[in-house]
Amino acid sequence: MTKPRIRALVLAAGEGTRLRPLTSFLPKPLLPVAGRPLIEHTLDRLAKVGCEAVAINLHHLGDAIRDHLGDDHQGMPITWSEERDERLGTLGALHPLRDFLRPAEVILLVNGDSLCAWPFSRLLRRHRDGGAAATLLTGFIVLIGAAAAGERRRVYEAAILKTVGATRGRILASFALRSAMLGAAAGAVAILGGGLAGWGVMTFVMDSDYAFEPASALAIVTGGALATLLAGLAFAWRPLAARPAQVLRARE
Repeated sequence: MTKPRIRALVLAAGEGTRLRPLTSFLPKPLLPVAGRPLIEHTLDRLAKVGCEAVAINLHHLGDAIRDHLGDDHQGMPITWSEERDERLGTLGALHPLRDFLRPAEVILLVNGDSLCAWPFSRLLRRHRDGGAAATLLTGFIVLIGAAAAGERRRVYEAAILKTVGATRGRILASFALRSAMLGAAAGAVAILGGGLAGWGVMTFVMDSDYAFEPASALAIVTGGALATLLAGLAFAWRPLAARPAQVLRARE
């Protein structure tokens, strides 16, 4: 089986505001991890999977990224897309690169400022076997992290609810409902964002028709809600076990 022509767009135009002051003078894609910039780890994986060329969009301190990487990475040519006046966003970044992306049979859209062991080989295999027009890679670990982040708040809430007479079962049910709603909301956002991105790629880049598959969308929402529900229940045990008097005294 012949390998498809793969091209990629690596998004590197963000300002990295949450990492200031580190990103005030160095763009987030160039922050070092294990002695190398973040974006190089992503480019390594793209080259390994057989990507023939990559485009990188630039905005915040973009000249620093361009000067560091040059015109190629491990023999993979780099096309630069400068967004000097304003950032175009994920979907908007595709339009100026439509001529670059058009020869590709598969297009990978990747964040350049994220540290991730991108499973491109498995993603491409699943995309090919499934016959989908677009495949969205999401991380349930993000939803689980959101559930874990609120554990301290839930300890305090559980202490208050116990004080006013709520049973453990009712408290657990309230936590479960909140987690399920969070997962459903995250799934809905993923469907909206993925749907718009898929429509943009198929319409403006591939010059093809776009069809929305409700069954896949429902599976995404259900999976997200279930993962967040289970994570919320797992992180509810400590709040339920905490003694209200100790928790409330610690807040004084």
